Amino acid sequence: MFFTTGLKVVLQSFHNCPANQSGVYDPCYYEHLMINNIDMDCMHYKLTTSVTKHFHFLVSNWILVDVLLVPRSQLEIVELFMLPLHWTVWLLIVTLLVAAESITKLRPTQFCNDPILLVVCGFERRSLHRAKLLEKTMLVSLIILMFFTMRAYETKLLSVMVNKPSTGMIRTEQDLLASGIKIKSNLLEHSNVVNDAVLGGLVVNSTETIFNMDMIHAHVVEREMAEYVLPMYYDHTTGMPRYSIMDQPLGYYPRAFMTSLRNPLKDVFAHTLNVFIECGLIGLWSKPFCVISSCFATSNESPDAVEFIVSTIEALSVQQTGVPSYIVYDLALGDRFAGLNLHRNCPRCPSAGKYGSSWQDSSSQYKQQHPFGQSTSKTIHFY
Repeated sequence: MFFTTGLKVVLQSFHNCPANQSGVYDPCYYEHLMINNIDMDCMHYKLTTSVTKHFHFLVSNWILVDVLLVPRSQLEIVELFMLPLHWTVWLLIVTLLVAAESITKLRPTQFCNDPILLVVCGFERRSLHRAKLLEKTMLVSLIILMFFTMRAYETKLLSVMVNKPSTGMIRTEQDLLASGIKIKSNLLEHSNVVNDAVLGGLVVNSTETIFNMDMIHAHVVEREMAEYVLPMYYDHTTGMPRYSIMDQPLGYYPRAFMTSLRNPLKDVFAHTLNVFIECGLIGLWSKPFCVISSCFATSNESPDAVEFIVSTIEALSVQQTGVPSYIVYDLALGDRFAGLNLHRNCPRCPSAGKYGSSWQDSSSQYKQQHPFGQSTSKTIHFY
């Protein structure tokens, strides 16, 4: 597709790769870049290895943080009954009862009552007032201990039954290993997780996205998106999300942009990008557009969802940045979505084409009237 802004003619190229094959590491998408001689890919990628000899990458100081979304499921019935007391208390009680039972077997003539039946169930064969000193001392001590323990247990059990808790928070990699939860990850996007010395054995290759998680496995996701995905998995029964963000991040990676080999516009684009990063515009735009991305991914071919996305973009451009919506489309969406025209080729949004066309028309009119729009089109190109 060709369109003219000032003296610049820009060619937009759209790929026909499926949604799960639209990454730079996939052969389908990489072939599209090479055959069509794409000068610049507006989607960003994270670098997990050194790219000193890769002259078709523009490495930025915009850092991407990978985190884990871990499930927070409710406890089973058996776990609820074991929850009020710590495992050390349970171990102490069992040890004392086993020791008392062993003593009665070793000294059968000194005991008339069974310790477990008397202490736990209250079954008394013979009154303790008539028992011998050894039996009376040992069993009375166990009865007092069990009385206070059962009172504390009943109180905690009632509170647990009123407010049914979820599983404990997983904050570190060691907590994740102890829980036994597996990690689902698309190895085309997060290949570095398999090589992790601690979590590599827990990784399961999957194309499942963060918008349809099974609430059983953990998922690798960018921190920016994780904060906006959590409300989608809110549990009204427990009053908390079914997923939580693990405190310990998986890694910090620089973002890179794919360009043609030794692209002469790389330095200009790098300078423009650094200005946006240093002045905070990138962070300001990324957060609200994560919300738009979430709505778009869950729209399920709904025209109303696409209309909501476009109206949200216009509201954000005026209220938060003060920049006209045409410039916001040109810059912010170029990085996050590679332009609204990319949506038109997505199978999830068949009705987005009319918005893409109206955006092109209004953007061209604005750039003809404002010099800033013309200079912007010369430095930022959509492909």
